[in-house]
Amino acid sequence: VPTPAPTPAPTPAPTPAPAPEPTPAPTPAPSPAPTPAPTPTSTPAPAPDFLEARQRLWFPVAVPGTFGSTDGCPNETVSVTDESMCESIAENMGFTWKGAGSWVKDYPGCMIRPSTSEVWFNIHPTPTGEWSPTTAGQLCRMVGRAVVGEFGNTDGCPTGTSVIETEAVCKAQASALDFTWNGAGSWVKDYPGCMIRPSTSDMWFNNHPTPTGEWSPTTAGQLCQTKQ
Repeated sequence: VPTPAPTPAPTPAPTPAPAPEPTPAPTPAPSPAPTPAPTPTSTPAPAPDFLEARQRLWFPVAVPGTFGSTDGCPNETVSVTDESMCESIAENMGFTWKGAGSWVKDYPGCMIRPSTSEVWFNIHPTPTGEWSPTTAGQLCRMVGRAVVGEFGNTDGCPTGTSVIETEAVCKAQASALDFTWNGAGSWVKDYPGCMIRPSTSDMWFNNHPTPTGEWSPTTAGQLCQTKQ
């Protein structure tokens, strides 16, 4: 019996090649955000003189006159003879405006009683000044505006101005500027008359006849006023 031929081994099926992974689509680069146009910088306006700025709402600077006097306005001031100005000053001071009238025993023009925060305007032509002589009198005004003198100089007022030589006017300026009033004294190393140190918002009145101007020479000096 013939020997049977061996059964051929089956041909293995070819291993399929792996399917290639798809090439990922490239991520598009983000569009750059547009560069914003620079905001133009405006040139700031120069700051106004600080004294002018502070006095803008207060001018004219008010000064109470001598109580009980019908001619009591201090040197460097004049009486307020305009009713509307009198009322405006009263409002700026925060005082009560009592109106106008003709009162023979009172004071001419604008009149004030600080103890009760009241202001009136008297149109009587020849009042006698008998009413409330220890607490009331005329309300006066400073003629010019304030100007800071050269620091460290006992004669530092600019041309066309003069130092404020009246304590009452100096004190009224301190109030109008919202500076601290430190009173009057006699200080040999300071400055004559009304003196100011803007950096600390301080004011004084110096009675010394011949001060030397050595104190705080880079930050302090006289407070002056224009002629009108």
